[in-house]
Amino acid sequence: HSYQDSYAVHHTKQEIIDHRSTPKSHHHIIMSNSKPSTTTTKRKLLIAGGLFILFAVGAGVGIYYGFFYHENAEITESSAESFLPTEKKFVIVPNVQEGVSASVQLLEQQSTTDADSVLYFVNVTFTGDGDMDMTTRYLRRGLQQDNNANNNAALKLFVSENELAESTEYQELKNQVADGTAETFNLTSGAVGSYQFQTTYDDAVGIAFINSEQEQVQAFANFADVPNNPGPIIFASSMPSSSQYPTSGTINFVRRYKTDLNTGEAVPFTTMKFVDIDPPSAPGAMIYLSPVAGGRRINEDGVIPIEIEQADKNGWYTVSGTFEQEAPSEYDDSTDNYYQEIIIWCEPFGIYLGGGAIEYTE
Repeated sequence: HSYQDSYAVHHTKQEIIDHRSTPKSHHHIIMSNSKPSTTTTKRKLLIAGGLFILFAVGAGVGIYYGFFYHENAEITESSAESFLPTEKKFVIVPNVQEGVSASVQLLEQQSTTDADSVLYFVNVTFTGDGDMDMTTRYLRRGLQQDNNANNNAALKLFVSENELAESTEYQELKNQVADGTAETFNLTSGAVGSYQFQTTYDDAVGIAFINSEQEQVQAFANFADVPNNPGPIIFASSMPSSSQYPTSGTINFVRRYKTDLNTGEAVPFTTMKFVDIDPPSAPGAMIYLSPVAGGRRINEDGVIPIEIEQADKNGWYTVSGTFEQEAPSEYDDSTDNYYQEIIIWCEPFGIYLGGGAIEYTE
C-alpha cells in the first residue's frame, strides 16, 4: 500500500485504541444523552402496571370489607332467670283512702332452669281521683307524699292465707302474722303509685290495708270473691332449622291473660317462649313470622319481624338459652292459626337461611 493508506490504517487503529481507553464515566455521559432503550421503557411500563394492580387490589379489598364482608354475629347467653309472670288472682279493694282504690294481683313466676322453682309476688296499684280536677289531685298527692314519714309508713298491706271479714280487727291480723298465716308489707309512700312484694304464699286469700298508727283496718277484700284468670296455654310451636347454619330449639306460642285495671276484665295476649335455643352463627340472623306456609320471603303481606329483646344489636336472633317475651304489637291474633311459618333471614345479605312450620295444637 501507499504511505497515505498506511497512515490512514494506523490512524484508525489509534482511534480504536483511544476509544477503548476512554474512561467509563465518559461512556455514561455519552449514553445519558442517547435515546431510552426499549428495555428501559418496558421496565417502566411493568412498574407502572404493577403499581396499578396493587392499587386496584387494595381498593377492591377495602370495598369488600367496607360494604360486603360481615363477620358472624356474636351469640350471647340469655340472662332471664324466669318466664313472664302469670296472674293467678286479681281483686279491687275500694276506699283504701278517700277517692283511692287499690288493684291487687297475685303473680307467680316460674324459673327458666328449674320447673319446680316458682316465685310468688303481690302487685299493688293505686288508682282513683277520677272526679277530681288536676289541681286537687296534685295537691292531694303532694300532701300525702310530703306528710311526715310516720304517716306514710303507717299504711301497711296484710296478705293472709285466711278469708277476712268486716269484723276482722287489727289485733287479729297481728296474731296471724305471729303464727305465720299472714305477712305484712310497708307502703312507704302511702296510697300512691305501684308496689311489688315477694310473698311465700302460693294461694293467698285475704288482703287488708291497715293504718298501724290508728291500729285500724281501712279496707279489705278476698281473692276468693272473684274468679281466677285462666292459666297460660301453649297453643302453637315451631322448631326452625337451617341447612347452612346449624340451629336448634323450640319456639312456643303462649296465650296468657292479664286484667284490665280499668274494667277488671281478663284480656288475652300472646307471648313467645324460646326454649333451649341455639341460634345460627350467621351474619345478622333475624326471625320473621309469615302467614304463608313454607314461606321463604319477608316482603310478602302479613310478614312481621320478631325482635329479640335481649339481643345486643338490632333485635337479631343471637340469644341462646331459654327466655320469654311478648309478641310484637303488630302481631295479628284476630284470625285463628294466621301465622304458618317462621323464617330465619340474613339481614346484611338479604337471603333466606332457614325456617320451620308453625304447628297448632288447638
